[in-house]
Amino acid sequence: MKNKIAAILVTGVLSVSVLAGCGSGSDASSASASSSSYTEEADSSADSSSYADVSSDSIVSASASVDTASTSSDGTFSLADVTADMIQTGLYAKDDSGNELVFAMFQGPDANNYVALITVDTDGTGDVICGQYTATQQESEEDGVTWTVLDGTDVYTGNSFSIGCVEGDDGSAAFYDQNGTTYTAEYLDADQTITYFGTAVGLLAANGQ
Repeated sequence: MKNKIAAILVTGVLSVSVLAGCGSGSDASSASASSSSYTEEADSSADSSSYADVSSDSIVSASASVDTASTSSDGTFSLADVTADMIQTGLYAKDDSGNELVFAMFQGPDANNYVALITVDTDGTGDVICGQYTATQQESEEDGVTWTVLDGTDVYTGNSFSIGCVEGDDGSAAFYDQNGTTYTAEYLDADQTITYFGTAVGLLAANGQ
């Protein structure tokens, strides 16, 4: 299952513009996942040895059958409309303060590919970034690690974002957020990722989005 993220990018349709939203709904579900992950303050690179111990036992199946009936008449959809079979990959990390982060790539009900970054703070607040993306490969000058860089526009704020992910040859994984902070990650299965999407819906509602 090596190089799964790269395989998703090769087989997926990559788009620059955001054609449909992945907005909030009304129900939130609680998230529970354990992690021994840690963060590193970095630009957009990480020492490959820093994520060599991550297990890939729960790697997500890349099947993505789409139910287009769940989109609204204007083509938008809620994260609550995304189902487990649409999840392409899910990664989980915690920062030094215990805040949880979930990086997910999925095919929306509109059949377009999206990336989402969900942050759940220990006080119950948080943030959600979501949008279609353009993917490029970028090699770190420091350690030669090749990152997949995902550039897009957040459907909630209209702000541009650039986040990235990488898989090691041993199945380990890491991602970095819009601030360039790198996180060693564990794989989530599709159902776990959907649980965090439920949490994201609640965060968006609380944020008035």
